[in-house]
Amino acid sequence: MSFATFTNAVRSLGRVKKVAGVFIKHGYGDIVRRLNLPLPATRVTAEPGTKARAERLRMAFEELGPAFVKLGQTLSMRPDLLPAEFIDELRRLQDRVPPVPYAEVSAAIEQALGGPPEALFHSFDQEPIAAASIGQVHGATIVDDEGQLIDVVVKIRRPGIRRIVDQDLRVVSLLADGLVNYIPESRALNPKGLVDEFFKTIRKELDFREEMMSLKTIAKNFEDQQDFLIIPTVYEGLSCESVLTMDRLKGTPLSDTDAIHTLPCDLSEVARRGAGCILDMVFNHGVFHGDLHAGNLFIFDEGKIGLIDFGIVGHLDPRTRETVADLLLTLVNGDYRRSARLYAELGERIDPDIPPDLDAFASALSAVWEPSRNRPLGEIQVGELLLEGSKAGAASGIMLPQELLLLFKALLTLESMGRTLDPDFDVSGVARAYIETLMAQRFDPNRLQKEFLGTSLDLYNLTRDGPTLLLDLLKRLGDGAMRHEVQIKHLEQLSQSLDNSANRLSGGIMIAGIAVAAAILMAASDSWILTGFGLAIGGFGMVVGAFVLFKVLRSWWRSE
Repeated sequence: MSFATFTNAVRSLGRVKKVAGVFIKHGYGDIVRRLNLPLPATRVTAEPGTKARAERLRMAFEELGPAFVKLGQTLSMRPDLLPAEFIDELRRLQDRVPPVPYAEVSAAIEQALGGPPEALFHSFDQEPIAAASIGQVHGATIVDDEGQLIDVVVKIRRPGIRRIVDQDLRVVSLLADGLVNYIPESRALNPKGLVDEFFKTIRKELDFREEMMSLKTIAKNFEDQQDFLIIPTVYEGLSCESVLTMDRLKGTPLSDTDAIHTLPCDLSEVARRGAGCILDMVFNHGVFHGDLHAGNLFIFDEGKIGLIDFGIVGHLDPRTRETVADLLLTLVNGDYRRSARLYAELGERIDPDIPPDLDAFASALSAVWEPSRNRPLGEIQVGELLLEGSKAGAASGIMLPQELLLLFKALLTLESMGRTLDPDFDVSGVARAYIETLMAQRFDPNRLQKEFLGTSLDLYNLTRDGPTLLLDLLKRLGDGAMRHEVQIKHLEQLSQSLDNSANRLSGGIMIAGIAVAAAILMAASDSWILTGFGLAIGGFGMVVGAFVLFKVLRSWWRSE
Protein backbone atom coordinates (compact mmCIF):
# COMPACT_ATOMS: atom_id res chain seq x y z
CA MET A 1 0.00 0.00 0.00
CA SER A 2 1.41 3.41 -0.99
CA PHE A 3 1.72 6.22 1.57
CA ALA A 4 -0.99 8.21 -0.26
CA THR A 5 -3.35 5.23 -0.15
CA PHE A 6 -2.62 4.71 3.56
CA THR A 7 -3.27 8.40 4.29
CA ASN A 8 -6.57 8.27 2.41
CA ALA A 9 -7.59 5.19 4.37
CA VAL A 10 -6.89 6.84 7.73
CA ARG A 11 -8.69 10.09 6.81
CA SER A 12 -11.71 8.24 5.43
CA LEU A 13 -12.00 5.39 7.96
CA GLY A 14 -15.42 6.40 9.30
CA ARG A 15 -16.89 6.89 5.83
CA VAL A 16 -15.39 3.60 4.59
CA LYS A 17 -17.16 1.78 7.44
CA LYS A 18 -20.42 3.49 6.48
CA VAL A 19 -19.98 2.48 2.83
CA ALA A 20 -19.18 -1.10 3.85
CA GLY A 21 -22.34 -1.24 5.96
CA VAL A 22 -24.54 0.00 3.10
CA PHE A 23 -23.10 -2.53 0.67
CA ILE A 24 -23.63 -5.35 3.20
CA LYS A 25 -27.20 -4.17 3.74
CA HIS A 26 -27.90 -4.42 0.01
CA GLY A 27 -26.43 -7.89 -0.39
CA TYR A 28 -22.83 -7.16 -1.35
CA GLY A 29 -21.25 -8.60 1.80
CA ASP A 30 -19.16 -11.02 -0.27
CA ILE A 31 -17.47 -8.11 -2.04
CA VAL A 32 -16.92 -6.25 1.24
CA ARG A 33 -15.20 -9.29 2.74
CA ARG A 34 -12.97 -9.82 -0.29
CA LEU A 35 -11.98 -6.14 -0.22
CA ASN A 36 -11.00 -6.44 3.47
CA LEU A 37 -12.97 -3.29 4.28
CA PRO A 38 -13.32 -2.23 7.93
CA LEU A 39 -16.80 -3.01 9.21
CA PRO A 40 -19.15 -0.70 11.13
CA ALA A 41 -19.28 -1.07 14.92
CA THR A 42 -22.88 -2.27 14.85
CA ARG A 43 -23.61 -5.51 13.04
CA VAL A 44 -25.31 -5.08 9.67
CA THR A 45 -27.27 -7.84 7.97
CA ALA A 46 -28.51 -8.03 4.42
CA GLU A 47 -32.12 -7.05 3.91
CA PRO A 48 -34.29 -10.00 2.89
CA GLY A 49 -35.79 -9.89 -0.56
CA THR A 50 -35.52 -11.13 -4.10
CA LYS A 51 -34.37 -7.94 -5.84
CA ALA A 52 -31.89 -8.42 -8.67
CA ARG A 53 -28.23 -7.76 -7.96
CA ALA A 54 -28.16 -4.79 -10.35
CA GLU A 55 -31.17 -3.19 -8.64
CA ARG A 56 -29.54 -3.63 -5.23
CA LEU A 57 -26.40 -1.88 -6.50
CA ARG A 58 -28.49 1.07 -7.68
CA MET A 59 -30.22 1.27 -4.30
CA ALA A 60 -26.86 1.21 -2.50
CA PHE A 61 -25.54 4.05 -4.65
CA GLU A 62 -28.67 6.13 -4.02
CA GLU A 63 -28.37 5.61 -0.27
CA LEU A 64 -24.68 6.59 -0.27
CA GLY A 65 -25.38 10.01 -1.73
CA PRO A 66 -24.20 12.44 -4.42
CA ALA A 67 -20.74 11.11 -5.30
CA PHE A 68 -21.93 7.52 -5.59
CA VAL A 69 -24.98 8.56 -7.60
CA LYS A 70 -22.66 10.37 -10.02
CA LEU A 71 -20.36 7.33 -10.04
CA GLY A 72 -23.29 5.14 -11.01
CA GLN A 73 -24.35 7.56 -13.73
CA THR A 74 -20.79 7.55 -15.09
CA LEU A 75 -20.73 3.74 -15.06
CA SER A 76 -24.05 3.72 -16.95
CA MET A 77 -22.18 5.30 -19.87
CA ARG A 78 -19.91 2.23 -20.17
CA PRO A 79 -22.02 -0.45 -21.90
CA ASP A 80 -18.73 -1.78 -23.26
CA LEU A 81 -17.63 -2.87 -19.78
CA LEU A 82 -20.76 -3.60 -17.72
CA PRO A 83 -23.57 -6.12 -18.38
CA ALA A 84 -26.76 -4.74 -19.90
CA GLU A 85 -28.85 -5.30 -16.75
CA PHE A 86 -26.47 -3.11 -14.72
CA ILE A 87 -26.43 -0.40 -17.40
CA ASP A 88 -30.24 -0.31 -17.52
CA GLU A 89 -30.53 -0.14 -13.73
CA LEU A 90 -27.83 2.50 -13.25
CA ARG A 91 -29.51 4.71 -15.84
CA ARG A 92 -32.47 4.87 -13.44
CA LEU A 93 -30.37 6.50 -10.73
CA GLN A 94 -32.08 9.56 -9.34
CA ASP A 95 -30.76 12.43 -7.24
CA ARG A 96 -33.33 12.01 -4.46
CA VAL A 97 -32.46 15.00 -2.32
CA PRO A 98 -34.68 17.66 -0.77
CA PRO A 99 -34.19 21.18 -2.16
CA VAL A 100 -31.87 23.55 -0.35
CA PRO A 101 -33.90 26.07 1.73
CA TYR A 102 -34.14 29.49 0.13
CA ALA A 103 -32.25 31.16 2.99
CA GLU A 104 -29.20 29.00 2.23
CA VAL A 105 -29.57 29.64 -1.51
CA SER A 106 -29.69 33.39 -0.91
CA ALA A 107 -26.62 33.23 1.34
CA ALA A 108 -24.71 31.16 -1.23
CA ILE A 109 -25.50 33.65 -4.02
CA GLU A 110 -24.50 36.61 -1.84
CA GLN A 111 -21.20 34.95 -0.93
CA ALA A 112 -20.47 34.05 -4.57
CA LEU A 113 -21.67 37.20 -6.39
CA GLY A 114 -21.44 39.88 -3.71
CA GLY A 115 -25.13 40.55 -3.21
CA PRO A 116 -28.45 38.84 -2.39
CA PRO A 117 -30.75 37.68 -5.22
CA GLU A 118 -33.13 40.60 -4.60
CA ALA A 119 -30.33 43.06 -5.41
CA LEU A 120 -28.89 41.22 -8.41
CA PHE A 121 -32.06 40.12 -10.22
CA HIS A 122 -35.28 41.90 -11.15
CA SER A 123 -37.15 38.91 -9.71
CA PHE A 124 -36.07 35.58 -8.26
CA ASP A 125 -38.31 32.54 -7.67
CA GLN A 126 -37.80 31.14 -4.19
CA GLU A 127 -39.14 27.71 -5.20
CA PRO A 128 -36.65 25.78 -7.37
CA ILE A 129 -37.48 24.46 -10.82
CA ALA A 130 -35.37 21.38 -10.12
CA ALA A 131 -33.14 20.09 -7.31
CA ALA A 132 -30.30 17.59 -7.61
CA SER A 133 -27.34 16.45 -5.57
CA ILE A 134 -24.82 18.83 -7.15
CA GLY A 135 -27.05 21.87 -7.45
CA GLN A 136 -30.51 23.24 -7.99
CA VAL A 137 -32.10 25.59 -10.52
CA HIS A 138 -34.27 28.65 -9.89
CA GLY A 139 -36.18 30.84 -12.31
CA ALA A 140 -35.47 34.57 -12.37
CA THR A 141 -35.64 37.67 -14.55
CA ILE A 142 -33.09 40.35 -15.37
CA VAL A 143 -33.30 43.68 -17.21
CA ASP A 144 -31.13 44.12 -20.31
CA ASP A 145 -29.46 47.34 -21.50
CA GLU A 146 -32.61 48.33 -23.40
CA GLY A 147 -34.86 47.91 -20.36
CA GLN A 148 -36.40 44.64 -21.56
CA LEU A 149 -37.14 41.81 -19.12
CA ILE A 150 -35.32 38.56 -19.88
CA ASP A 151 -36.28 35.20 -18.41
CA VAL A 152 -33.25 33.35 -17.05
CA VAL A 153 -32.44 30.28 -15.00
CA VAL A 154 -29.95 30.40 -12.14
CA LYS A 155 -28.04 27.23 -11.28
CA ILE A 156 -26.60 27.21 -7.74
CA ARG A 157 -24.12 24.65 -6.46
CA ARG A 158 -25.41 22.98 -3.31
CA PRO A 159 -23.62 24.48 -0.28
CA GLY A 160 -21.01 22.13 1.20
CA ILE A 161 -21.24 19.64 -1.66
CA ARG A 162 -17.57 19.96 -2.65
CA ARG A 163 -16.39 18.82 0.79
CA ILE A 164 -18.80 15.86 0.73
CA VAL A 165 -17.75 14.84 -2.77
CA ASP A 166 -14.02 15.19 -2.01
CA GLN A 167 -14.39 12.82 0.95
CA ASP A 168 -16.25 10.25 -1.12
CA LEU A 169 -13.74 10.53 -3.97
CA ARG A 170 -11.08 9.32 -1.53
CA VAL A 171 -13.31 6.37 -0.63
CA VAL A 172 -13.98 5.54 -4.29
CA SER A 173 -10.23 5.62 -4.95
CA LEU A 174 -9.67 3.16 -2.09
CA LEU A 175 -12.38 0.86 -3.46
CA ALA A 176 -10.75 0.89 -6.92
CA ASP A 177 -7.37 -0.01 -5.40
CA GLY A 178 -9.02 -2.82 -3.43
CA LEU A 179 -10.73 -4.24 -6.52
CA VAL A 180 -7.44 -4.40 -8.40
CA ASN A 181 -5.48 -5.87 -5.47
CA TYR A 182 -7.99 -8.34 -3.99
CA ILE A 183 -10.44 -9.22 -6.77
CA PRO A 184 -8.34 -10.07 -9.84
CA GLU A 185 -11.34 -10.75 -12.08
CA SER A 186 -12.36 -7.09 -11.70
CA ARG A 187 -9.32 -6.01 -13.71
CA ALA A 188 -11.29 -6.76 -16.88
CA LEU A 189 -13.38 -3.70 -15.95
CA ASN A 190 -10.29 -1.49 -15.54
CA PRO A 191 -11.46 -0.04 -12.18
CA LYS A 192 -8.72 2.58 -11.96
CA GLY A 193 -9.38 3.79 -15.49
CA LEU A 194 -13.10 4.10 -14.77
CA VAL A 195 -12.44 5.97 -11.54
CA ASP A 196 -10.06 8.37 -13.31
CA GLU A 197 -12.81 9.15 -15.84
CA PHE A 198 -15.29 9.63 -13.00
CA PHE A 199 -12.97 12.04 -11.18
CA LYS A 200 -12.59 14.19 -14.31
CA THR A 201 -16.34 14.22 -14.94
CA ILE A 202 -17.48 15.14 -11.45
CA ARG A 203 -14.81 17.81 -10.93
CA LYS A 204 -15.94 19.51 -14.13
CA GLU A 205 -19.57 19.32 -13.00
CA LEU A 206 -18.65 20.93 -9.68
CA ASP A 207 -17.05 23.92 -11.40
CA PHE A 208 -19.78 25.81 -13.27
CA ARG A 209 -17.13 27.80 -15.15
CA GLU A 210 -16.53 24.66 -17.22
CA GLU A 211 -20.15 24.64 -18.37
CA MET A 212 -20.04 28.38 -18.99
CA MET A 213 -17.00 28.00 -21.28
CA SER A 214 -18.66 25.10 -23.11
CA LEU A 215 -21.80 27.18 -23.73
CA LYS A 216 -19.74 30.09 -25.04
CA THR A 217 -17.60 27.86 -27.27
CA ILE A 218 -20.52 26.06 -28.89
CA ALA A 219 -22.46 29.32 -29.31
CA LYS A 220 -19.47 30.85 -31.10
CA ASN A 221 -19.04 27.77 -33.29
CA PHE A 222 -22.65 28.11 -34.45
CA GLU A 223 -23.03 31.89 -34.56
CA ASP A 224 -23.79 31.61 -38.30
CA GLN A 225 -26.72 29.26 -37.57
CA GLN A 226 -28.53 31.32 -34.94
CA ASP A 227 -31.59 31.28 -37.19
CA PHE A 228 -31.98 27.58 -36.32
CA LEU A 229 -29.87 26.45 -33.34
CA ILE A 230 -30.47 28.19 -30.00
CA ILE A 231 -27.77 27.94 -27.31
CA PRO A 232 -28.58 29.72 -24.02
CA THR A 233 -26.71 32.99 -23.56
CA VAL A 234 -24.54 33.06 -20.42
CA TYR A 235 -24.51 36.19 -18.24
CA GLU A 236 -20.94 36.29 -16.96
CA GLY A 237 -21.54 39.10 -14.49
CA LEU A 238 -24.04 36.84 -12.72
CA SER A 239 -21.96 33.65 -12.99
CA CYS A 240 -18.94 32.18 -11.25
CA GLU A 241 -17.58 28.80 -10.08
CA SER A 242 -20.71 28.05 -8.02
CA VAL A 243 -23.44 30.07 -9.80
CA LEU A 244 -24.45 29.99 -13.46
CA THR A 245 -27.02 32.35 -14.98
CA MET A 246 -28.27 31.82 -18.54
CA ASP A 247 -31.28 32.27 -20.81
CA ARG A 248 -34.35 30.19 -20.09
CA LEU A 249 -35.55 28.24 -23.14
CA LYS A 250 -39.30 27.70 -23.40
CA GLY A 251 -39.72 25.42 -26.38
CA THR A 252 -41.38 22.00 -26.43
CA PRO A 253 -39.09 19.22 -25.13
CA LEU A 254 -38.53 16.37 -27.54
CA SER A 255 -39.67 14.01 -24.78
CA ASP A 256 -43.23 15.36 -25.20
CA THR A 257 -43.88 13.49 -28.45
CA ASP A 258 -47.61 14.25 -28.56
CA ALA A 259 -47.04 18.00 -28.35
CA ILE A 260 -44.14 17.84 -30.81
CA HIS A 261 -46.37 16.55 -33.60
CA THR A 262 -48.82 19.44 -33.16
CA LEU A 263 -46.16 22.11 -33.82
CA PRO A 264 -46.75 24.30 -36.91
CA CYS A 265 -43.38 23.56 -38.56
CA ASP A 266 -41.80 21.11 -40.99
CA LEU A 267 -40.52 18.40 -38.64
CA SER A 268 -38.65 16.62 -41.46
CA GLU A 269 -36.64 19.78 -42.09
CA VAL A 270 -36.04 20.20 -38.35
CA ALA A 271 -34.72 16.62 -38.21
CA ARG A 272 -32.39 17.16 -41.15
CA ARG A 273 -30.97 20.46 -39.89
CA GLY A 274 -30.79 19.24 -36.30
CA ALA A 275 -28.79 16.20 -37.35
CA GLY A 276 -26.52 18.48 -39.35
CA CYS A 277 -25.83 20.67 -36.31
CA ILE A 278 -24.93 17.72 -34.10
CA LEU A 279 -22.66 16.23 -36.77
CA ASP A 280 -21.10 19.68 -37.20
CA MET A 281 -20.29 19.69 -33.48
CA VAL A 282 -18.59 16.31 -33.77
CA PHE A 283 -16.77 16.30 -37.10
CA ASN A 284 -16.14 19.99 -37.82
CA HIS A 285 -15.65 21.55 -34.38
CA GLY A 286 -14.77 18.61 -32.13
CA VAL A 287 -16.83 20.02 -29.21
CA PHE A 288 -20.22 18.40 -28.73
CA HIS A 289 -23.03 17.98 -26.19
CA GLY A 290 -22.10 14.90 -24.16
CA ASP A 291 -25.46 14.26 -22.51
CA LEU A 292 -27.96 14.51 -25.34
CA HIS A 293 -31.38 13.10 -24.55
CA ALA A 294 -34.98 14.01 -25.29
CA GLY A 295 -35.28 16.16 -22.15
CA ASN A 296 -32.32 18.37 -23.14
CA LEU A 297 -33.56 19.16 -26.66
CA PHE A 298 -36.36 21.63 -27.40
CA ILE A 299 -38.33 22.33 -30.58
CA PHE A 300 -39.84 25.78 -31.16
CA ASP A 301 -42.96 26.72 -33.13
CA GLU A 302 -40.93 28.43 -35.86
CA GLY A 303 -38.90 25.26 -36.50
CA LYS A 304 -35.83 26.05 -34.41
CA ILE A 305 -34.15 23.70 -31.93
CA GLY A 306 -32.54 24.53 -28.59
CA LEU A 307 -30.11 22.63 -26.38
CA ILE A 308 -29.68 22.89 -22.60
CA ASP A 309 -27.57 21.29 -19.85
CA PHE A 310 -23.96 21.41 -21.04
CA GLY A 311 -22.51 19.97 -17.83
CA ILE A 312 -21.01 17.10 -19.83
CA VAL A 313 -19.28 18.05 -23.09
CA GLY A 314 -17.14 15.85 -25.33
CA HIS A 315 -13.92 17.03 -26.97
CA LEU A 316 -12.27 15.39 -29.99
CA ASP A 317 -9.00 16.62 -31.51
CA PRO A 318 -8.62 16.66 -35.33
CA ARG A 319 -6.62 13.42 -35.40
CA THR A 320 -9.30 11.56 -33.42
CA ARG A 321 -12.08 12.96 -35.61
CA GLU A 322 -10.31 11.71 -38.72
CA THR A 323 -9.73 8.29 -37.15
CA VAL A 324 -13.43 8.05 -36.23
CA ALA A 325 -14.34 8.92 -39.83
CA ASP A 326 -11.94 6.21 -41.06
CA LEU A 327 -13.51 3.76 -38.61
CA LEU A 328 -17.01 4.45 -39.89
CA LEU A 329 -15.91 3.99 -43.49
CA THR A 330 -14.12 0.70 -42.81
CA LEU A 331 -17.09 -0.66 -40.87
CA VAL A 332 -19.56 0.26 -43.60
CA ASN A 333 -17.23 -1.25 -46.23
CA GLY A 334 -16.75 -4.45 -44.24
CA ASP A 335 -12.98 -4.07 -43.68
CA TYR A 336 -13.14 -5.40 -40.13
CA ARG A 337 -9.43 -6.08 -39.66
CA ARG A 338 -8.67 -2.43 -40.30
CA SER A 339 -11.65 -1.46 -38.13
CA ALA A 340 -10.17 -3.47 -35.25
CA ARG A 341 -6.83 -1.69 -35.65
CA LEU A 342 -8.56 1.70 -35.66
CA TYR A 343 -10.53 0.84 -32.51
CA ALA A 344 -7.20 -0.12 -30.89
CA GLU A 345 -5.65 3.16 -32.04
CA LEU A 346 -8.52 5.12 -30.49
CA GLY A 347 -8.48 3.19 -27.20
CA GLU A 348 -6.02 1.70 -24.76
CA ARG A 349 -5.27 -1.70 -23.32
CA ILE A 350 -7.43 -2.71 -20.38
CA ASP A 351 -4.48 -4.72 -19.05
CA PRO A 352 -1.11 -3.19 -20.06
CA ASP A 353 0.53 -6.62 -19.85
CA ILE A 354 -1.89 -8.37 -22.22
CA PRO A 355 -1.98 -7.31 -25.90
CA PRO A 356 -5.47 -7.11 -27.44
CA ASP A 357 -6.61 -10.00 -29.64
CA LEU A 358 -7.28 -8.08 -32.85
CA ASP A 359 -8.17 -11.19 -34.87
CA ALA A 360 -10.91 -12.12 -32.41
CA PHE A 361 -12.01 -8.49 -32.33
CA ALA A 362 -12.28 -8.35 -36.13
CA SER A 363 -14.42 -11.49 -36.10
CA ALA A 364 -16.67 -9.99 -33.41
CA LEU A 365 -17.06 -6.78 -35.43
CA SER A 366 -18.06 -8.85 -38.44
CA ALA A 367 -20.73 -10.59 -36.36
CA VAL A 368 -22.07 -7.18 -35.23
CA TRP A 369 -22.06 -5.36 -38.57
CA GLU A 370 -22.63 -7.99 -41.27
CA PRO A 371 -26.35 -8.53 -40.50
CA SER A 372 -26.92 -4.81 -41.19
CA ARG A 373 -24.95 -4.48 -44.41
CA ASN A 374 -27.78 -5.62 -46.68
CA ARG A 375 -30.41 -3.50 -44.96
CA PRO A 376 -31.44 -0.05 -46.26
CA LEU A 377 -29.27 2.72 -44.80
CA GLY A 378 -32.31 4.29 -43.18
CA GLU A 379 -32.80 1.17 -41.05
CA ILE A 380 -29.21 0.96 -39.78
CA GLN A 381 -28.65 2.36 -36.29
CA VAL A 382 -25.02 3.41 -36.54
CA GLY A 383 -24.75 4.61 -32.92
CA GLU A 384 -26.03 1.30 -31.57
CA LEU A 385 -23.66 -0.69 -33.81
CA LEU A 386 -20.70 1.43 -32.70
CA LEU A 387 -21.60 0.82 -29.05
CA GLU A 388 -21.86 -2.92 -29.75
CA GLY A 389 -18.44 -2.71 -31.37
CA SER A 390 -17.03 -1.08 -28.25
CA LYS A 391 -18.35 -4.02 -26.20
CA ALA A 392 -16.54 -6.42 -28.53
CA GLY A 393 -13.42 -4.29 -28.13
CA ALA A 394 -13.57 -4.52 -24.33
CA ALA A 395 -13.95 -8.30 -24.58
CA SER A 396 -10.78 -8.31 -26.71
CA GLY A 397 -8.83 -6.11 -24.26
CA ILE A 398 -9.44 -2.61 -25.68
CA MET A 399 -11.09 0.16 -23.65
CA LEU A 400 -12.26 3.28 -25.47
CA PRO A 401 -12.05 6.67 -23.73
CA GLN A 402 -15.28 8.09 -22.36
CA GLU A 403 -15.26 10.85 -25.01
CA LEU A 404 -15.88 8.25 -27.72
CA LEU A 405 -18.64 6.53 -25.76
CA LEU A 406 -20.26 9.96 -25.41
CA LEU A 407 -19.93 10.38 -29.18
CA PHE A 408 -21.53 7.01 -29.91
CA LYS A 409 -24.34 7.86 -27.47
CA ALA A 410 -24.82 11.23 -29.18
CA LEU A 411 -25.13 9.49 -32.55
CA LEU A 412 -27.67 7.09 -31.05
CA THR A 413 -29.68 10.03 -29.67
CA LEU A 414 -29.37 11.75 -33.04
CA GLU A 415 -30.94 8.75 -34.76
CA SER A 416 -33.71 8.58 -32.16
CA MET A 417 -34.37 12.32 -32.49
CA GLY A 418 -34.54 12.10 -36.26
CA ARG A 419 -37.02 9.23 -36.24
CA THR A 420 -39.16 10.89 -33.55
CA LEU A 421 -39.54 13.92 -35.82
CA ASP A 422 -39.69 11.99 -39.11
CA PRO A 423 -40.18 8.19 -39.24
CA ASP A 424 -38.53 8.13 -42.70
CA PHE A 425 -35.48 10.10 -41.59
CA ASP A 426 -32.19 8.66 -42.95
CA VAL A 427 -29.42 9.71 -40.58
CA SER A 428 -26.85 7.62 -42.47
CA GLY A 429 -27.25 9.77 -45.57
CA VAL A 430 -26.66 12.97 -43.59
CA ALA A 431 -23.68 11.44 -41.76
CA ARG A 432 -22.15 10.16 -45.01
CA ALA A 433 -22.08 13.69 -46.43
CA TYR A 434 -20.17 14.97 -43.39
CA ILE A 435 -17.66 12.14 -43.49
CA GLU A 436 -17.05 12.67 -47.21
CA THR A 437 -16.47 16.38 -46.55
CA LEU A 438 -14.02 15.53 -43.78
CA MET A 439 -12.14 13.13 -46.06
CA ALA A 440 -11.99 15.76 -48.82
CA GLN A 441 -10.59 18.32 -46.37
CA ARG A 442 -7.86 15.87 -45.38
CA PHE A 443 -6.53 15.78 -48.96
CA ASP A 444 -7.03 19.47 -49.71
CA PRO A 445 -3.85 20.76 -51.50
CA ASN A 446 -3.55 23.79 -49.20
CA ARG A 447 -3.65 21.56 -46.13
CA LEU A 448 -1.18 19.12 -47.69
CA GLN A 449 1.20 22.01 -48.38
CA LYS A 450 1.07 23.12 -44.73
CA GLU A 451 1.58 19.57 -43.46
CA PHE A 452 4.41 19.05 -45.94
CA LEU A 453 6.24 22.11 -44.63
CA GLY A 454 6.08 20.76 -41.08
CA THR A 455 7.13 17.29 -42.20
CA SER A 456 9.98 18.78 -44.25
CA LEU A 457 11.36 20.51 -41.15
CA ASP A 458 11.21 17.23 -39.23
CA LEU A 459 12.94 15.39 -42.08
CA TYR A 460 15.58 18.12 -42.31
CA ASN A 461 16.31 17.86 -38.59
CA LEU A 462 16.45 14.08 -38.89
CA THR A 463 18.90 14.12 -41.81
CA ARG A 464 21.01 16.84 -40.16
CA ASP A 465 21.19 15.52 -36.62
CA GLY A 466 20.36 11.81 -36.85
CA PRO A 467 23.69 10.39 -38.12
CA THR A 468 25.68 12.60 -35.71
CA LEU A 469 23.62 11.53 -32.70
CA LEU A 470 23.82 7.88 -33.71
CA LEU A 471 27.59 7.99 -34.19
CA ASP A 472 28.01 9.84 -30.89
CA LEU A 473 26.06 7.07 -29.14
CA LEU A 474 28.19 4.39 -30.79
CA LYS A 475 31.37 6.26 -29.88
CA ARG A 476 30.36 6.41 -26.23
CA LEU A 477 29.54 2.72 -26.29
CA GLY A 478 32.89 2.00 -27.91
CA ASP A 479 34.70 4.04 -25.25
CA GLY A 480 33.34 1.66 -22.63
CA ALA A 481 30.73 3.92 -21.04
CA MET A 482 28.37 0.95 -20.77
CA ARG A 483 30.90 -1.87 -20.73
CA HIS A 484 29.60 -3.15 -17.42
CA GLU A 485 26.24 -3.85 -19.07
CA VAL A 486 26.94 -4.43 -22.76
CA GLN A 487 29.80 -5.84 -24.84
CA ILE A 488 29.70 -5.16 -28.55
CA LYS A 489 31.97 -6.97 -31.01
CA HIS A 490 33.13 -5.51 -34.33
CA LEU A 491 31.98 -2.06 -33.26
CA GLU A 492 34.00 -0.21 -35.91
CA GLN A 493 32.51 -2.27 -38.72
CA LEU A 494 29.03 -1.72 -37.25
CA SER A 495 29.67 2.02 -37.01
CA GLN A 496 30.81 2.20 -40.63
CA SER A 497 27.83 0.15 -41.77
CA LEU A 498 25.40 2.36 -39.86
CA ASP A 499 27.12 5.47 -41.20
CA ASN A 500 26.62 4.23 -44.75
CA SER A 501 23.03 3.24 -44.03
CA ALA A 502 22.31 6.62 -42.48
CA ASN A 503 23.71 8.41 -45.52
CA ARG A 504 21.56 6.28 -47.83
CA LEU A 505 18.50 6.87 -45.66
CA SER A 506 19.17 10.62 -45.66
CA GLY A 507 19.47 10.61 -49.42
CA GLY A 508 16.28 8.61 -49.79
CA ILE A 509 14.35 10.93 -47.47
CA MET A 510 15.68 13.96 -49.36
CA ILE A 511 14.61 12.50 -52.71
CA ALA A 512 11.15 11.64 -51.34
CA GLY A 513 10.74 15.17 -50.00
CA ILE A 514 11.79 16.70 -53.32
CA ALA A 515 9.36 14.46 -55.21
CA VAL A 516 6.43 15.34 -52.93
CA ALA A 517 7.26 19.07 -53.14
CA ALA A 518 7.38 18.94 -56.93
CA ALA A 519 4.08 17.05 -57.13
CA ILE A 520 2.29 19.49 -54.80
CA LEU A 521 3.57 22.57 -56.65
CA MET A 522 2.45 21.17 -60.01
CA ALA A 523 -0.94 19.98 -58.72
CA ALA A 524 -1.89 22.89 -56.49
CA SER A 525 -1.60 25.77 -58.97
CA ASP A 526 -2.48 26.65 -62.55
CA SER A 527 0.42 29.11 -62.68
CA TRP A 528 3.02 28.16 -65.32
CA ILE A 529 5.68 29.67 -63.07
CA LEU A 530 4.91 27.32 -60.16
CA THR A 531 4.48 24.40 -62.55
CA GLY A 532 7.85 25.14 -64.12
CA PHE A 533 9.38 25.47 -60.67
CA GLY A 534 7.91 22.09 -59.77
CA LEU A 535 9.45 20.54 -62.91
CA ALA A 536 12.79 22.11 -62.02
CA ILE A 537 12.62 20.65 -58.51
CA GLY A 538 11.74 17.27 -60.00
CA GLY A 539 14.75 17.45 -62.32
CA PHE A 540 16.99 18.34 -59.41
CA GLY A 541 15.59 15.33 -57.55
CA MET A 542 16.56 13.06 -60.45
CA VAL A 543 20.14 14.36 -60.33
CA VAL A 544 20.32 13.82 -56.56
CA GLY A 545 18.82 10.35 -56.99
CA ALA A 546 21.43 9.40 -59.58
CA PHE A 547 24.19 10.60 -57.25
CA VAL A 548 22.80 8.60 -54.31
CA LEU A 549 22.47 5.50 -56.50
CA PHE A 550 26.11 5.90 -57.57
CA LYS A 551 27.20 6.17 -53.90
CA VAL A 552 25.21 3.06 -52.95
CA LEU A 553 26.67 1.00 -55.81
CA ARG A 554 30.22 2.16 -55.02
CA SER A 555 29.74 1.33 -51.33
CA TRP A 556 28.43 -2.14 -52.22
CA TRP A 557 31.36 -2.75 -54.67
CA ARG A 558 33.90 -1.78 -51.98
CA SER A 559 32.27 -4.05 -49.40
CA GLU A 560 32.55 -6.94 -51.83
